[in-house]
Amino acid sequence: MLSINKVDNQFIVSFRNIKKFNFQLTKIINEELIHLSTIPNSIIVLDMAQIIFIDSAGIDTLLNLHKTTKYYNSSIKLINVTEEAREIFELVNLDKTFAIES
Repeated sequence: MLSINKVDNQFIVSFRNIKKFNFQLTKIINEELIHLSTIPNSIIVLDMAQIIFIDSAGIDTLLNLHKTTKYYNSSIKLINVTEEAREIFELVNLDKTFAIES
């Protein structure tokens, strides 16, 4: 489901065979990524290439990760964001909260 690779101070997270960032995925994210967000001066890079839908639980999880990384002087970056996911971020005005790369 999740693949995490460490490169220098970055943790690159890929979602394998996952199209929806929903409540079920948030459980996995909370179990596997929350501790990474507490590592000072690190960058969590979420590769969103396959994500085409994000529900409110997914948005809440991303916001919690963002908040935690800021507290620990770290950051979160979203890469390969699909057009569908980008529209959701824009709809809820989070396109300015996150560093998003297409």
